[in-house]
Amino acid sequence: MHNIYRGGTADVWYSGNLDDLWVEYKWIAKLPKKAFVRLDKLLSPLQQRWLEGRHEEGRNIVVILGTPEGAWVLEGAAWKEPINPEAIRTLGISKQSIADYIKKRTQIDDVLAIPRYTDNQSDLSASLDDNDDSLPDSRRTE
Repeated sequence: MHNIYRGGTADVWYSGNLDDLWVEYKWIAKLPKKAFVRLDKLLSPLQQRWLEGRHEEGRNIVVILGTPEGAWVLEGAAWKEPINPEAIRTLGISKQSIADYIKKRTQIDDVLAIPRYTDNQSDLSASLDDNDDSLPDSRRTE
């Protein structure tokens, strides 16, 4: 949710009949060719602390990474783990699948109809290093 008084708060809070869900959305216009995507490079320190704090409280949080080749949902603290870009290319899910996921978690009927603040959706591709080989090869098996 856009909150100029509280930095780091997740983008959207969905509250439904079943449960609630906090979602931080991130967008990259181009996936790196081979380097793993590290969401900790895309999330500000305030966002990371906020997500960690809510996760430790037992809240339902997800980070959803959107790309032109599909989206990726990271539940709980999974955003701390690097993501193989090839997995997103082959297993990435659609906008409708994201909406279905949120509906299943919250029981909100028409997720796509909910207005969201989207004025400042920045492409974060420039934050990624396509040649980042800082991870050991054993992490590159997914």
